[in-house]
Amino acid sequence: MDTTANTTTIYIEKITQFARLLRQEGLTAGIEESGDACCALELLGFDDRETVKAALRTIFAKSQAEQSVFDRVFDSFFISAEQKRRNIAEQLRQQEEMEQRISEAEQELRMGDRSLGLDDEMLEVYVTMPQEEREKLRKFMRRYEKSYARDPNLYNNFIHSVFMRSLLE
Repeated sequence: MDTTANTTTIYIEKITQFARLLRQEGLTAGIEESGDACCALELLGFDDRETVKAALRTIFAKSQAEQSVFDRVFDSFFISAEQKRRNIAEQLRQQEEMEQRISEAEQELRMGDRSLGLDDEMLEVYVTMPQEEREKLRKFMRRYEKSYARDPNLYNNFIHSVFMRSLLE
């Protein structure tokens, strides 16, 4: 396939998506502006982000208010490779942290040697609750721990239902 045609297709797809976001924000981003933007990108490429931003701002944003909206949309849509790497690294860090907190919550929320049987979504809700709310639930569990030990089947559903209601509130 011709690399020029492929590059043009990429520009058209990117500008089409970007123009849609600009329209959602109230800017004029029709076919004419999108065509001009594609032509500008064919000339400029994506190598210099600030040059691309300035060229597209000239096409899509006429007033200062529009330029402010444009800058916000541009910065969230056209992120640099370095920013993309930082975002991915941050998402991975947050995911690992959540997995660690869920693992700790599973240990916290045991009645004797048995789990309450909460799914990951409910455990995630639990770990994001304020500390005082989590402590209330743990106190509740401790209050019924001896009864639970005598008859786990009887108390498991009761404790589970109270716990679920607290999580969903």
